[in-house]
Amino acid sequence: MSRTAVPLLAVTGLGATPFEVGVLVAAQTVAFVIIGLPAGAIVDRLRKRRMMIAMDLLRLGLGVTMLGLWWTGLLGTGLLIAVVAATGCASVFFDVAAMAYLSQLVRPGG
Repeated sequence: MSRTAVPLLAVTGLGATPFEVGVLVAAQTVAFVIIGLPAGAIVDRLRKRRMMIAMDLLRLGLGVTMLGLWWTGLLGTGLLIAVVAATGCASVFFDVAAMAYLSQLVRPGG
C-alpha cells in the first residue's frame, strides 16, 4: 500500500514534481540494494524475533512521524524522502530477520 500511497501523497499533498516522485520511489527500494548484505550479517548475530519486533515498531514510529509532520504542515518532499528511506532500511532488516527466523522454526523433514 505504501508504494502507491506515499507517491500519491507527494503529488496531491505536497505538489511533488515527477523527478521528486522518482527519487521518492527509488528511496523506497534502494535500501535493499545498499544494505542487504550487511543486514544479513548483522541479523545473523542478533535475536531474530526481537529484531523483527523492533523493526516493526520503528516502521510504525516512522509512519506516525510522517503523519504528524503532514498534519502540522511541516512535511516537505525532502523529509518525506528521508522517512521513506529510513522505513526501507527497517524493512530490509525485518525481511532478512523473518527469512532467518522461519528457517529456525521449520526444520528439514519435520
